[in-house]
Amino acid sequence: MDFRYADGTVIGNGMPIWVRFDMPVNDDQRAAIEKTASVVTSPVQEGSFGWVDGTTLYWRPKEYWQAGSTAHVEVKAGGLPAGDTWILADAAADYVYGDLRVMYTDIDNHSLTCYQNGTVVNTIPVSCGKPGLETMIGTKVIMDKQSPVVMDSETFGVNNESPEGYKLNVYWAQRLTWSGEYFHAAPWADYAHGYQNVSHGCTGMSDANAEWLFNFTLIGDPAEFVGSTFPVQPYQTIGCWTYSWEDWQLQSAL
Repeated sequence: MDFRYADGTVIGNGMPIWVRFDMPVNDDQRAAIEKTASVVTSPVQEGSFGWVDGTTLYWRPKEYWQAGSTAHVEVKAGGLPAGDTWILADAAADYVYGDLRVMYTDIDNHSLTCYQNGTVVNTIPVSCGKPGLETMIGTKVIMDKQSPVVMDSETFGVNNESPEGYKLNVYWAQRLTWSGEYFHAAPWADYAHGYQNVSHGCTGMSDANAEWLFNFTLIGDPAEFVGSTFPVQPYQTIGCWTYSWEDWQLQSAL
């Protein structure tokens, strides 16, 4: 058992506290483990633990983390059974959350509005997924940041030489889903930014705007999408925000 992010990490305000288990925890073992877990936040914020699968326990606040929040988490589950093995030791960590940055993408209007503590700081023309490859709607979380990253259609079973194939070094890339949606620079589609959706599902923008966004965000910042008919599923992103608050509480084993 450990935490996805190291003690002392500064992370974005959509990132839940993320407890990981080496082996899948059986349904009948989860309540005992969860009873040993606690979170103390400053300022005080309502929140709940929830299991998204057998190896992942999240704690998220009811709303995004408030700007300037801190959190202390303890899981005193050392010695308890987890799957076919035992948890070897307790664990604890502290986290810091900075300004509340929210990226709001309107797919139909081809725009990405960037908020910092409730104030608009930039509006970026973008191009999202074209018909048949639509960008998913709902709340995602920036999961990783790389520049460059190799994007290869053969990862998804599409030959590089086919009409929809590609293999590219892509710059200022920020992953939003496990299945491969990103914010990233797409200079080959500058003609479409702000006007037309032409991508394979990612949210593309100019080099300059992608670099600005890359430097503006933290891993863990929330990214909200509206304007298509395909909702992102919990298993496709850091999925605690795909649930309503009422439904999220039902993910707890207690």
